[in-house]
Amino acid sequence: MVLSMINKTSADKITSQISMSFKNTLGLNKQLSKEVMYGWLHELSPQERSELTIMRLLRKLKQSNMKCVNHNIFLNELKIIPYELKENYMNEQISMKALKSKIIENRNEKLGIKYPNPFEQLETNDLEWLRLVSGELEIFRWKDKQCKLCKENLNTSHILQCKGTSIIRREIECTTDMDAVSVIKDPSLLNKLPKQIRKQTKAATADKISSMILSAGR
Repeated sequence: MVLSMINKTSADKITSQISMSFKNTLGLNKQLSKEVMYGWLHELSPQERSELTIMRLLRKLKQSNMKCVNHNIFLNELKIIPYELKENYMNEQISMKALKSKIIENRNEKLGIKYPNPFEQLETNDLEWLRLVSGELEIFRWKDKQCKLCKENLNTSHILQCKGTSIIRREIECTTDMDAVSVIKDPSLLNKLPKQIRKQTKAATADKISSMILSAGR
């Protein structure tokens, strides 16, 4: 409501600050890989965006017959984007949009995300789910703790097979009509559901996962 009462520039600035604060909190202990965090958020990391900006500039200079003297040196210093993609872009075989899509596609494959945009719009009830799939719970909140339900070591693998959470996993299977463990590990699997029921199903699943996580250990 507050954001709707101020101009769009200020609203965008505040929204960006909120988003960055959340990302800083998610990677609070500096052990959560930025590739993992931005992969599940379905965003390009700051380093990826920087490299794309440099590549865009280098290609524009090349197109204007003003090729940079250190063109190849700059390209070789770009460590995130694979060599083949850099070559294809600089030779105008793919567009910037296609290059971004390919970077995200490669990252999704590496992280085991089957479909694009696992969370679509990150809602409040998705936060625990995001922390689970990104591994943030293991390296921060669950470190050296035991499951409240069975007293075993608390980690992602355990939560997916704990007898104490089996009822919630069955509820997730009834809600999604999919294997609960697969859905919990990869929210993007729900993207193949019809659009009219997808958001509702994701929200219901996120609530159940939050309950499962909190019942095992805060």
